[in-house]
Amino acid sequence: MADSYHLKCRNGIWYYRRRVPQKLVPMFKRQVIQFSLNTVDKAEAKRRRSLEDVVWDARFRAAVPDVSSSHVPDRSPNAMPDLTELVRRYVERTDRNLRLRLSEQPPADLEDLLDRRQDAEMELSVLLTPGDPRQDEWISSTWDQIEVAEETKIGDRGVVRDEFATLVRRALIEIQRRKLARYDNNYDRTFYDTLFDPVIRSGTSFGRLCDQYLATRLEESDANSDSEKSKDKLKSQVALVRELIGDETPVSLVDYDACQRARSKLARIPANRTKLYPLIDLDGAIRRGEEQDKPRLSPTTQARYLDTLQNILSLATRRKLIPDNPAIGLRPMQRSRLSDAEKRLPFTPEQIVRFFNSGFYRSCASGSPKPYQKADRTWRFWMPLICLFMGMRHNEVCQLTVDNVCKTNGGTWYLEVDAPVDGSEDAVMKSVKTATSRRKVPIHPELIEIGLLDLYRRRRKNRDFDPWLLPGLKPDRYGNRASYALRRFRETFLPAAIELEARQAFYSFRHSFRDALRRCDAPPATLQAIGGWSQGALTSDSYGDKFDPDHQRRWIEKVKFPGLELGFLYGAEK
Repeated sequence: MADSYHLKCRNGIWYYRRRVPQKLVPMFKRQVIQFSLNTVDKAEAKRRRSLEDVVWDARFRAAVPDVSSSHVPDRSPNAMPDLTELVRRYVERTDRNLRLRLSEQPPADLEDLLDRRQDAEMELSVLLTPGDPRQDEWISSTWDQIEVAEETKIGDRGVVRDEFATLVRRALIEIQRRKLARYDNNYDRTFYDTLFDPVIRSGTSFGRLCDQYLATRLEESDANSDSEKSKDKLKSQVALVRELIGDETPVSLVDYDACQRARSKLARIPANRTKLYPLIDLDGAIRRGEEQDKPRLSPTTQARYLDTLQNILSLATRRKLIPDNPAIGLRPMQRSRLSDAEKRLPFTPEQIVRFFNSGFYRSCASGSPKPYQKADRTWRFWMPLICLFMGMRHNEVCQLTVDNVCKTNGGTWYLEVDAPVDGSEDAVMKSVKTATSRRKVPIHPELIEIGLLDLYRRRRKNRDFDPWLLPGLKPDRYGNRASYALRRFRETFLPAAIELEARQAFYSFRHSFRDALRRCDAPPATLQAIGGWSQGALTSDSYGDKFDPDHQRRWIEKVKFPGLELGFLYGAEK
């Protein structure tokens, strides 16, 4: 406000002078409020003016419902673009009045100019200082002015109240910045906040920005032959971010506060929300999840969604829809308390012994009085054994073909973990997790004794008809042959044999294998060559063939598990 706003000096005494809103004149019986502030000091008069502004704002606000509520239309509180236009029109009206006032009452001298500039700087400082109570007073007063000028009532529900208050605060900051620029004779910019850019106006909606981002990412995915599963994962991440921000929200409104609200809501979303509450919207799912005390999204999952929000807003900055990216550095509300190694725990030696001595494996032994002969026998039998003794991932085991069983010139049998050759018929059926996942893993002697090579020789006879080493697995819609088997182990086979602890799953077989390599002091190069675990850049990487199965065979032979005796399974495939 100008330094003389609501002030008038008469005979050296400062008075408070304020016009009564036209609709309230009948109630207050006068058009102007005027009385002495009982001071000759201008600085003191301005301080007392601020106090009187609060008092009269409250009185006018209390009187508005009695006079106007009967004929003021109610605007939908969820119409954020409409509310944005209300604020933009307020800035335009106020800015126009300030220009007229400055032309009609220019600074009398340099001292007057400096006083006005100091007032504007002080008011801008109040608006930019978090927690300053004067912000709420000023925002509330401006809110009332907008309602009176627009002849409307703005919803007062929590979310709308916070969002509209944020808009009003941005409007007040914009006005002070324009005022300071005029005092400095600086007319280089017509706006400072992109919300008030007359060219952008309501601008691109967040939903439209998401469509543009998703189209670009999917085009990149097609160019890189990414799997349908990865594309669907990307689509689901973008879909949730759209729900958090709102499709109709103008991109110019997605500021730091909006990102923080999205971050806070994300922390409350129940895990597996779409499975638990498929017919309930996001807010309803959050309420239901809290009522039922459901687990929430993990910090790792939350981080992926926040990264997606950051990437979407990066596109907005490149298209100059917003000046900077308010989501940069945004992390989940709760930090993960687990290291990457702790997110999946290995099986204990006792669990391993108990699992492989379960009724199923006893029934698969050579000479069993009641041999297990169901169709799932081969993959159910060999998946855990290969994952435990060779450290392979379940996907890698299930996509093994007969041709992946190989023998070196030195006589070492090994399984080759490979990716499909571009254009091959099985291109959609095979994949590797990372570049380091391609490897040649020597077959553990225990598996040879049990009969893995016998299985290979039998399957080789049928490879023209069925190329898979472990038959009987149908790929899911993404081409993943391990999906069904993994679910059966998770839901039935593992719980029936052992009592699982927290953070244990089928993948724990692979972690147990890594622990076995640690017990025999296997070098980092072996961890990468056999297990496919990236060890970073090693000095020796450029020398020799660290993937040579003949060289790595000695480390596989050292892999043992305390108390595990599988002699009863030897020859099980004969």
